[in-house]
Amino acid sequence: MSADASCPVRALLSRLPHYSQYSQARQEPLRPNDPVYAHLERGFVQRVTRHRGPKQGDPHREAPKLKVVRIEQIFSKRLQDKYLAAVQDEIGLCGSQLASLGDTIDAIPVRSFEGTNMNEFLLYHGAPTGLIPRLVLQGLDPRNAGTHFGKLFGAGTYLASHSSKSDIYTKPNEHGERCALVVRACLGEPHTAKTPMREALRPPERPDKRGPLSSVMAATVNQGGCVEHPEFIVYKDSQTLPQVSRHRTRHRRLHPSLSAPPPAPHCSLPSTTVTRRIANARTAGARFRISTSWSRTRMATRSTLSAKRAPLWESSWRPTVAVCPRAGTTSASC
Repeated sequence: MSADASCPVRALLSRLPHYSQYSQARQEPLRPNDPVYAHLERGFVQRVTRHRGPKQGDPHREAPKLKVVRIEQIFSKRLQDKYLAAVQDEIGLCGSQLASLGDTIDAIPVRSFEGTNMNEFLLYHGAPTGLIPRLVLQGLDPRNAGTHFGKLFGAGTYLASHSSKSDIYTKPNEHGERCALVVRACLGEPHTAKTPMREALRPPERPDKRGPLSSVMAATVNQGGCVEHPEFIVYKDSQTLPQVSRHRTRHRRLHPSLSAPPPAPHCSLPSTTVTRRIANARTAGARFRISTSWSRTRMATRSTLSAKRAPLWESSWRPTVAVCPRAGTTSASC
């Protein structure tokens, strides 16, 4: 997405808040009728594609169906001050204008200082939901690279322009919701990497010996690189700012023949146990009915389901037959 100064929503996204010295870190939910909410939601659900991973050798995953259930704006004076200092440092090294990456990166461009271009973009970062509050408070720490998954380009913070790319690194909470951060990132002068850099602690040196470059852009296979979809890596925690919002999403992978997820059944049983339970009911002489319903391929036990809802993204849906006793009868099978 190229910069569009005429877009009022992008102007709002580019603008940073002003803080007093007494400001505390906090999160505030965006209203669904807020134009910023609509813009972020639309970009989030549309920027999806098929991916491998997250582990090496994993097969391709179908493009996920993402539903945004909540967007929260993040306010942190401490993290913003660190980020703005890093942008000013880049301006000192590179000058106020760099070759724009707006035509090569499909992401929302932003500018922290009027009249400067440090190649700042809003990008996605996925993490286990339980880790999100810490990231919101402390920021993204490159020293944690490889803690949960690999580090193909070294010890950096990994960002993506596809929401589905960050989604594969998320883990759900007890309600089946996943979370991805929308992060403001200063890419500055990037190095384009076409081969892995697993031991890297920083980008390569600038040709004129002014120090390391600002970031790494992983070239895709179509560009002669080694990744399928764009990735961006920064090696300083001050180069990223969880700025605009926090996305909590429900993730549903649909059966290819279905255009929408079917309704949840009132009583769902694994298809492999249906025949046995019908036989048990007949043996006991109980009256029963057979109803066609939808259940997941992999099901937890009934006690587990009552205590904790089964994650919706772990399996596809398919029609099965569920056996439920009629009213007034007793059965241990349902």
